[in-house]
Amino acid sequence: MRNNATIRDVAQLAGVSVATVSYVLNKTAGKSISDETTDRVIKAVEQLNYVSNSAARSLQTSRSGCVGIVFYQSFRLKRYSMILQGAMDSLADSGYNLMLCSNATENNGHSNIISNYLSRKIDGIIYISADSNILDSEIENMVIGQRIPFVACDVDANRQISCVNIDYFAGAYEAATNILKNGSNRIFYIRPAIDNRQERERELGIRKAAYEMNAEVFVHTFLHMMTYDFGDAITPVFGSLLPQITTSSAIIASWSGTDQHAFMFYREHALGIPFATLAQGDLIDGMFPTLQSSYIPNYRIGVTCAKSIIHLIDNPGDTVQEMILPTLTSDEPETATAARELYQRLYFKTKNK
Repeated sequence: MRNNATIRDVAQLAGVSVATVSYVLNKTAGKSISDETTDRVIKAVEQLNYVSNSAARSLQTSRSGCVGIVFYQSFRLKRYSMILQGAMDSLADSGYNLMLCSNATENNGHSNIISNYLSRKIDGIIYISADSNILDSEIENMVIGQRIPFVACDVDANRQISCVNIDYFAGAYEAATNILKNGSNRIFYIRPAIDNRQERERELGIRKAAYEMNAEVFVHTFLHMMTYDFGDAITPVFGSLLPQITTSSAIIASWSGTDQHAFMFYREHALGIPFATLAQGDLIDGMFPTLQSSYIPNYRIGVTCAKSIIHLIDNPGDTVQEMILPTLTSDEPETATAARELYQRLYFKTKNK
């Protein structure tokens, strides 16, 4: 008789999380699991006659049951930590562990992530780029030449490379259209002075919406210094807009971190015109009355990357092309308490000036 028990069934019977079951069965190093919890998991496994996906695959194919992931931005940033969490949860559901790797070159001449695959420590690779950068040529050539199960996220890559990308054009177009439908006819668009797919597509989306609604677009750029603390660069841009702003104007910013600076600027000058970011920042809609956000569903991106890499591991030679659409409403949990505290700090900072 075929056993249909899943890792979720084991977790429910043992009264623990799916991740804990995965840690116990895979004897994950660095995880402190009590003997009592381990015993409950083992008894649940025996009772359900459960064989993990990774164990079954390992017996049949000598796979490691582990996927490597490499980030080109710090996963301590909310956007990337949500991608990591989504990937980790989805992989755990399928019985896989996740290994954090780097792109540092090792003594063998390969990057750490490629070396881990070649030494069979991982079965596939999830590559998280930053701001739609171009894929590293050494990795691209190895992936194509060695037919490595590989998923690149938010990256410009050869069509032979499986990708999970974000539709920046559609997200910007929808956000601008929503603002223009509510009465604005002049958009001041603020973006970093960099040239990549993300910024090109966003500006095209803004311009298309403005063209269709017979509105004007004025683009203002600021210098990008590879940091999310760009107050010194963005504040003069807001100041330069003041003489040009009318009641029918709106401001749209490409980057999420501009919302805090916009909040202070709006309060200082008592502005009531719409403001939108094309990626959710630290403030949430409603706390800043004119704020609208285009949400990038980062957790879902992580889940999609995980499901795609598992498909490629099980189906060598396939390619996957997924496009994720930003939305005007979030489908992820909001950090309301943190946002409210930030709102209070900014409120009193501007009030006491």
